[in-house]
Amino acid sequence: MSKLSRHKAILELLEETQVPSQEELQRLLHRRGFDAGQATLSRDIRELGLVKAAGGYSLPGRETAAETDLPSVSRLVREFVTSVRAAEKDKRAAGRLADRIQGMLA
Repeated sequence: MSKLSRHKAILELLEETQVPSQEELQRLLHRRGFDAGQATLSRDIRELGLVKAAGGYSLPGRETAAETDLPSVSRLVREFVTSVRAAEKDKRAAGRLADRIQGMLA
């Protein structure tokens, strides 16, 4: 079967069920009559722009609610920089910031 039909099948599978691994994707595709090796699946995943998150593979922007509840990296950096700037102005704030960082590392 063609690459285009395999890509279509992969996208359909992602709409229908969670696909946690390439092995599971390979098994599901086999049930639909596609025999694809690991290298082929890796290439398909890259070409389709799929992302792998905690719940498995998905299209970009379709992560599960638990994943989208996490703050963005830019927000975390912005908050950190704001805290550091406040700490530069206030010695007590510097101590509190150090305590928070220490708590995060523990």
